[in-house]
Amino acid sequence: MSDRADTTKSSSGNGRRGSVRLRTDFTCRYGNGTGVINSISASGAVIEKAEPLPTVGDEVRLRFSLLEDTLPIEIRAIVTEETETGFEAEFHGLGVRTRKLLRMTIAKALSQADENSDPDDTPILLSLGDKA
Repeated sequence: MSDRADTTKSSSGNGRRGSVRLRTDFTCRYGNGTGVINSISASGAVIEKAEPLPTVGDEVRLRFSLLEDTLPIEIRAIVTEETETGFEAEFHGLGVRTRKLLRMTIAKALSQADENSDPDDTPILLSLGDKA
């Protein structure tokens, strides 16, 4: 898996939520898969370009790196909604350490976005909210 890929910011009005492009590997009952995390929060993520496509209620294990040059994290999630090319998943069983890492990374990304004068140069924009 690549560390980080094609991160982009999308405009969202309040500047507190946007798009990310993090490559992810995942496992589900259909086998090993790959996809692109399009949106992430402290409680879930939206995965697009997923292959294979899990169904609502399936457990998946997502594996991805939040920052360049860091080891990937693995998070257990339950598929809550299917999309045309992917799925939405809610994180389950997050340890305190992993949840804290997600929130710190999200806060750091938001801080960098606030300091950035050119929105197109923002490397990553995530949500501090509880829903992806």
